[in-house]
Amino acid sequence: MLQPPSRVEDTGGNPYAAANLLLILDRSDFISIDSWALKLASHEWFRGKPITAKEVGKRFEKWGEFKGFAFWKEFGILSNLF
Repeated sequence: MLQPPSRVEDTGGNPYAAANLLLILDRSDFISIDSWALKLASHEWFRGKPITAKEVGKRFEKWGEFKGFAFWKEFGILSNLF
């Protein structure tokens, strides 16, 4: 759900890099959640409580196939705050 296809890991790539590459290639149905995004979401939405990538992903499910763009837009702005 939140990760790019598993074959990426089988070839030595990482899911975060693959999701960003897919976004550049106009595939916005994956979310690239890394530790920095988890920290931002934790502070913004959960009062600093530790969270998982699954919890962040639930916030963007309503965007459907465009959830990658919505995620990038949200954290592109928030990343300037920390």
